Amino acid sequence: MSCVFDAIRFSGYKSFLPDEEIEISKLEYVSLFFGKNNCGKSSVLDVIGAACQSDYYSTLSIKPMLMQLGYR
Repeated sequence: MSCVFDAIRFSGYKSFLPDEEIEISKLEYVSLFFGKNNCGKSSVLDVIGAACQSDYYSTLSIKPMLMQLGYR
């Protein structure tokens, strides 16, 4: 999977509220996400996967309300 964006902003996906914008900047080669159980790590990876592959986006049963990409 190869993506050309270096930041992503999203909201309204699973445990992330619609009025809560999450921004992850300086996305380059990410190899580790860590945090407590049930804090949204897999949800963040879902959004990144959906941004990289439209086929993956179509498999999501719940779609993010907002998804914006920052390009290099």
